[in-house]
Amino acid sequence: MLLAQLPRLKAYALSLTHNRAAADDLLQETAYKALRAWKQFVVGTNFAAWTHCIMRNEFYSSFRRKKNAAVRIDDQPDDLLAKPANQEEIVFSYEIMRVVERLSPAHSRVVDLVCGGGLSYEEASHELKCSVNTIKSRLWRAREKISKLTSDGSHGISPSALSPTNRCVVMAR
Repeated sequence: MLLAQLPRLKAYALSLTHNRAAADDLLQETAYKALRAWKQFVVGTNFAAWTHCIMRNEFYSSFRRKKNAAVRIDDQPDDLLAKPANQEEIVFSYEIMRVVERLSPAHSRVVDLVCGGGLSYEEASHELKCSVNTIKSRLWRAREKISKLTSDGSHGISPSALSPTNRCVVMAR
């Protein structure tokens, strides 16, 4: 009976695992468990359903085992275990926000639209109903003022290490 079910069980294992090697392992474990529990099978009931149930339960159990399995730290990539410090950028972000609040409404609005909102110069000019050159000029002046109002310009942080919003604010010209 079990040999007749193997092709169907193989197809079911492939549908569960989406991997031939894993499907073969699951099929082998299912056959082993079905043979071990042969005395529990009630003759006259659906043998195919019984073996499919064993396979499904084994799939879920193996999934849980893999999920809860201990993983060696040595086997993990370095970027998963360590992240670069970003304390300076967080402090810098708060300082930039405080400085932007001190800008004139026209300059802070341009910084908000272009740097914070990610709008292009053209989109910002449409939003503020002024020319693109006016947007560029206001943004340049705002960046200059921000640079003067922050304690040392960029806090020695590389622009590539900054978030896109802070990079936009800091990178004058």
